[in-house]
Amino acid sequence: QTYPNKKLKAYIDSVLDIKTVIIPRIQSLIAEKEPKFVFIHAIGRVYPFLRSHGILNNIDELTAGSNLIFFFPGEYNNLQLKLFGRISDENYYRGQNLSDIIS
Repeated sequence: QTYPNKKLKAYIDSVLDIKTVIIPRIQSLIAEKEPKFVFIHAIGRVYPFLRSHGILNNIDELTAGSNLIFFFPGEYNNLQLKLFGRISDENYYRGQNLSDIIS
């Protein structure tokens, strides 16, 4: 069966709902393992169905006692992410570049 793009995107959006699926899953993994560091990577593979700001906007809920390290396919200028170096994301993040911390 084939689906029009809008229908397919709506279906995938419902399966990958950030508030009811993604964040609770990440929280349960963190609670189970209680890691010092949490690495999130490959976010570019699921773009545009899952956006990095959806996870990062919930960073306080996620990191309870852990340090979140987010691997992102693009650039970060201490204010916003630029996906693949081309697509600007107008959201504000409180993150830091690893290269600024490890020197």
